[in-house]
Amino acid sequence: MAHRTSRVVGVLFSVIAATLVATATPALAHNSLKSSDPKADSVLDAAPAAVTLTFTEELTPGQTTLTVTGPDGAPASGDAAVAGATVSVPFKPTVPGAYKVAYKVTGHDGDATSNSLTFTLSAAAVPTTTTAAPTTTTEAPTSTAPMTTAARPESDVVDSDTQWWPVAAGVLALVALGVLLAFRRKRTE
Repeated sequence: MAHRTSRVVGVLFSVIAATLVATATPALAHNSLKSSDPKADSVLDAAPAAVTLTFTEELTPGQTTLTVTGPDGAPASGDAAVAGATVSVPFKPTVPGAYKVAYKVTGHDGDATSNSLTFTLSAAAVPTTTTAAPTTTTEAPTSTAPMTTAARPESDVVDSDTQWWPVAAGVLALVALGVLLAFRRKRTE
């Protein structure tokens, strides 16, 4: 009866250890992007006043950067402002096309995370700087269908610094240890 109890204790220990490691995963993870405005891969008919990113942890203000670059390579953002887990920059569109939002953030654990996402401004979203000469002809009003926004869910945004393999290796090591202890106790009985 004692040998059966020791095996059950060994297996129980392994299950508890694996559960503790599995539930501790968020504490081991780096700060990751929770949401963005505008959303990644969205197509916009109106330019936003700012680009805002929200992360899973509070950010360190002096170690957080957020830049927006236009399709022409020109900067399209102002200085970053950090508030808790959110960073934002004023947005200054230059031309229609795909804008790259690049960030590097540091959470309270001191680990830096960097990545980027894009969104697209339609021609209607960016005012033109040319002025047309006035005409005296009148045209019949036309109807245009609004562009739809094809946004990718934020859960699809990949964090380049996510390291899941140490957690998986730890879980496998604990399970292997539990199995080893169970077999070892069985052989000594």
